[in-house]
Amino acid sequence: MSLEHLQIARLAAREGGKILFKRLGNAGNLDFKGKINLVTDTDRESEEAILEFLSKNSPDIHITSEENEESHGRASERWIVDPLDGTTNFTHSLPGYSVSIAYEKEGKIEAGVVYDPHTDEEFTAAIGNGAKLNDESITVSEVSELGFALVVTGFPYESEGILDLVVESVREMLINAQGLRRLGSSALDCCYTAMGRFDLFYEFMLQPWDIAAGSLILQEAGGKISSPFGDPFDLESGNILLSNGIIHEEAVDAILRAKERVERS
Repeated sequence: MSLEHLQIARLAAREGGKILFKRLGNAGNLDFKGKINLVTDTDRESEEAILEFLSKNSPDIHITSEENEESHGRASERWIVDPLDGTTNFTHSLPGYSVSIAYEKEGKIEAGVVYDPHTDEEFTAAIGNGAKLNDESITVSEVSELGFALVVTGFPYESEGILDLVVESVREMLINAQGLRRLGSSALDCCYTAMGRFDLFYEFMLQPWDIAAGSLILQEAGGKISSPFGDPFDLESGNILLSNGIIHEEAVDAILRAKERVERS
């Protein structure tokens, strides 16, 4: 069944992706959900197309989406949809935006797709079937030390109460990793780690739709996932650290050092 749901998700993501590609450079009206958290007409158009497709092809499944939540369907199953991850990049005509769709059953992600219409890269996974990029199998990197790792992170829209930890964690990675990047689409950050472009991704205060699909893709590519502090991963917590597995504990130790400094200050 996971493969069937994956195919539905892939087709739905393409529907949203066509709208994003067409509207690049003309995102439409801008609104703010927070001080710097944008939503555009394009977000809403992409979402409308995706939700219409999912509702038509899987009418009994609940849908949770970034801009809207549909209440129909069985509570034990849901689609988790981000119609435009990387809105700020998109509004500036920057690469680094995507559509993310995951299928969850009884609290477990079983299928997911992240589609980048700018590059036509489609990352997919179904539980127990591995991860793929454009239908070719992908695996995580083999980097064995944090000092040789390329790390990617992101910054929360609402930084109150978390800013010091974000800053200290960046300090740890700047000192201990080979390099640190911030691209602006957490869904793609997960997938780039799954295929070895990055060796490690961590971020705080994300939403489930940001990372639901990407978290499965990373795990199916052979990676490891937890909270940034080494606790078991909880999709609803919004805190994530995923890696090639080899450098995972070293990265957790770095984040814990950052946390200890914040707590002492």
